Amino acid sequence: MIQWNDTQNEQARAMSDADLLAAYQRTTGEPGDQQADALLAEIERRDLDI
Repeated sequence: MIQWNDTQNEQARAMSDADLLAAYQRTTGEPGDQQADALLAEIERRDLDI
């Protein structure tokens, strides 16, 4: 079964570095925010600075 978070992770992987960072900055950044968590996981995977 595909979960919402799986889709978010796939979308984050398809983003450019600049788009990924911009999308994260538009979130609350609060722990537990699924969108922010997915974006942050991809940022960390790419070893980007926030």
